[in-house]
Amino acid sequence: MKRPADEGPKAQHTVPESYLLAWGDPASKNPRDPYVWSFPKNRIKGAPKPPAVIFKQSNFYTIQMPDGSRDLRLEHGLATLEERFCAIRDKKLAEGIALDPEERAWLCAFVAAMKCRTPGLMEHHSKQWQAIVDYMHELKAWAASATPEQRAAAASISVSTSKDGASGTLEDAERLAANPVEHLLGPMIATQLPILAGMRLAIIRTADSVGFITSDDPCTWFDPDGYKLPEFYRSPGLAYETIEVAMPVSPSQLALLSWRGPEGFVDVPIGAVNELNRRTRAHAHEYFVANSSVSNPVWFDLGKEPEDSWEKSEGPTPTEEEE
Repeated sequence: MKRPADEGPKAQHTVPESYLLAWGDPASKNPRDPYVWSFPKNRIKGAPKPPAVIFKQSNFYTIQMPDGSRDLRLEHGLATLEERFCAIRDKKLAEGIALDPEERAWLCAFVAAMKCRTPGLMEHHSKQWQAIVDYMHELKAWAASATPEQRAAAASISVSTSKDGASGTLEDAERLAANPVEHLLGPMIATQLPILAGMRLAIIRTADSVGFITSDDPCTWFDPDGYKLPEFYRSPGLAYETIEVAMPVSPSQLALLSWRGPEGFVDVPIGAVNELNRRTRAHAHEYFVANSSVSNPVWFDLGKEPEDSWEKSEGPTPTEEEE
């Protein structure tokens, strides 16, 4: 029987409970109902929290229909993706079994979703579209008081937002600013998936008892060579040859996608684990999660500027700045 479109919870996980369960503290008195340790991003002390109650927002994925009903197609689609991921994690990756092409595609889809579905990213897009909305309102106010000559001069300026000349309306921009999840989540996942699927996949493993941490924004894009570029070009992109896409799978495993990195199962020393945990904590929106109360000060160390950074090796000299 098909579920009604508006059947389902109003409190929705922005990071799946099924994903977080892998970080259950082994010391939990009830293994069937474990707790994880949630740490504020910049604090070394955390608190035990049930995965069922953290990282939730009311109707985050809900599409509100004109008749007042709730369309949960996004929520249900993500639930299917989560089920596939958990099966792959528990039955294949945890056992050290290589993934077949279909399983690899499902894993990449989950990685893409974990990058796109977070409140932090959606808040970013909402602010960007709200700035456009505000500007369009300013233009409307200007047009209402402009002279015919000024309006004619403005109309003569040709501006298009795409190759085919298509443009959006104020109402389109307002919808995107008000609910970016509804309009952007699906297209963003669909755009990233074929790129991620073409990258090299390594499952990084550790035997450390704490192992990998995760967060409320668990998928990180990091370019190890980004510091060599001018600041304007440092935002990591999937087209960069040195990009590394990392997502913790469990405390003992982390999925790493890259263009020229390792493939297959790779065991790493604790130093590499701490470096990846530094990225995860630094990239967190508000909280990171571990499987114990142990928090390593190394995760909070942002390091020193390398000697071959762009500022030190290619930046403008004092003489050039004065000129």
